[in-house]
Amino acid sequence: MKNQRLIALSALGVVFLCTQAQIKSNPNPFKLKTNINTISTEFRNVYHKSDSIKIDYNYPIEGFAVSGKIVQPNQDSWVRIILEDKDKNEYVVLESNRVYNDVDTLNLLDYCEESKSLPIIYPSVLRIYIGNASLDLTRVSMEKSADSDKDITSIRRAELKLEFEEYRRAQVRSIINNINEYNQVHNKLWRAGITESALMPWENKKRVLGIESSSYPYGIEYYATGIFEFGEATDRNNDRTSSPYIDHFDWRNRHGKNWMTPIRYQSTGNGCWAFTAIGVTEALVNLYFNDKIDCNLSEQEIISCSGLCGSNANGGMAPCALSKIILNGVSEEDAFLFSNSDEPCSNKGDFNELVFLSNEFPISNYAINNNDSIKKYLINYGPLASGYTYNTSGSIFHTTGHAMVLVGYATIQEGDTIWYFNSYNQNPSYFDVIHTGDNRIGSTYWIFKNSWGVNHPYCHNGYAYVLFNDQSCFHSPYYAKTPVSSLLYNDSNILITDADGDGYYYWGIGTKPSHCPSWIPNEPDGDDSDISLGPMDEYGYLQQLSCGYTITTPTTHTGNQTLSCRLGIVNGGILTVSGTTTMIGNATIRVCEGGTLIVDGGTIQNANLVLVSGSTVILRNGGIINMASGKDFNAPIGAVVNVESGEIN
Repeated sequence: MKNQRLIALSALGVVFLCTQAQIKSNPNPFKLKTNINTISTEFRNVYHKSDSIKIDYNYPIEGFAVSGKIVQPNQDSWVRIILEDKDKNEYVVLESNRVYNDVDTLNLLDYCEESKSLPIIYPSVLRIYIGNASLDLTRVSMEKSADSDKDITSIRRAELKLEFEEYRRAQVRSIINNINEYNQVHNKLWRAGITESALMPWENKKRVLGIESSSYPYGIEYYATGIFEFGEATDRNNDRTSSPYIDHFDWRNRHGKNWMTPIRYQSTGNGCWAFTAIGVTEALVNLYFNDKIDCNLSEQEIISCSGLCGSNANGGMAPCALSKIILNGVSEEDAFLFSNSDEPCSNKGDFNELVFLSNEFPISNYAINNNDSIKKYLINYGPLASGYTYNTSGSIFHTTGHAMVLVGYATIQEGDTIWYFNSYNQNPSYFDVIHTGDNRIGSTYWIFKNSWGVNHPYCHNGYAYVLFNDQSCFHSPYYAKTPVSSLLYNDSNILITDADGDGYYYWGIGTKPSHCPSWIPNEPDGDDSDISLGPMDEYGYLQQLSCGYTITTPTTHTGNQTLSCRLGIVNGGILTVSGTTTMIGNATIRVCEGGTLIVDGGTIQNANLVLVSGSTVILRNGGIINMASGKDFNAPIGAVVNVESGEIN
């Protein structure tokens, strides 16, 4: 017999044969590997609320299962059974709810999840957590191990780990199928997939997801694509008002740039609160200086040096971390590398950078009027510290949850297509359409920068899209205020740009810098990547300036042309006119800093030109500029005008 290993169970004086083939051929990945070493204890207990059972058993086990029946009558019903060993380590025996098992009654026979293949433990307590459900427990079964934890070899330990991973992956696939079937039947807007968080052992998962054993299990660890929903669409407030704010806003695409720094990875710790505070700070550095600086600041410094704000092991509070950055600053990543542990603050090394924020505030009344106050502060102050929280039975609020950086939002509208990427949707059509009468129409879903890395099958590349049907799960958002101060940058480093050539300038989040020339308008550009869009109002809407386009690369106008739009020649752009260009109506050619206009043997008729400091105009080979009636040719200080051969009239 090949690939066979003989294990002497000295306590019972018997022999048990185990092969790798058994792992792959087991038809039910949730059923205990029963054999002559399986020990069972009969029960007849019905549980309607959380409770615990002491396990008086002094032998090592490598498998644990329960038998009985679960009654889960409604959408808020759930049961979680956790096995705790003598070292206080926890393992999931069972987790059921209507999302994972969409039935009123679930019958169990030697059922086990993570406890199907244990790393040889001494059981201590069976903890039962229940919300709006009941558990009729009739039997517990344990698979006795031939090894003790002290005597186990490294080879045997590796085999058990491999066995666990294979079983767990099979279980996760089954749960994913159930979730996706539920989501399709109930018209949910997200799909499940084999994610890193879904495969994590419970001990890691509860830290990363911010779950208490008594927290309601929403299934977000399986979220892979679409818009994740907390709660049911029927729970939405029917009296919600329409919002005066623009229906979408996203700091990943403002002024033609993604202002967010790269996705980070918090590993298996509970440091999301520190990653959120750093994510907000890094984005504000970019936005305050109007430059993609993309500094990489130290999450470990926040974890290790923020005192009572939190720890990597037990979690913490992102607003408190922001307050520490306001008081003490935060240095660059290289000064204190992330170690996924609670190091002493004294381990911080030398630093070159230290970034400070000015203040942080909670957003009050954020859950009313379609979350308009969140939109207000997100648009005007940049990304926010927020995330999600859990409740236990649909009513009891908890502070457990997961912190993330809130970067944007969008509004669900009739006819919207919700795309599902990869292969998680069991239906051949990989999208849903929002139809007339959907209770989610007009609802806002939120875009979060997560800290789970990008090595996941998310279509959102490390971001999460979340719809809070249950507003109690929306983590209280906080905003931070500028100015930002730094050892490497000061206010003189704030870039003042007219990247689209529309005559309006952008200088980032904050008041108009003192080094702005007086002729620059006081209203900042609302979209510095579109020449036809000007200042933004308080609700996020942009002023339409008229048609226009921007020259960003060398371009030549030959022959006879008519220009009726705004034209901007921006940094790096060169417009060469070798034919006749006639400007009509309100047409304008704006030559921005770093832009160049060349009239090479051609003519610009009825010209309306705007030059700024740092722009260049060249006439050669008899080039002619004939200014429009009432328009003068003005070259400010710093502009270069070179008439090699030609004239300006």
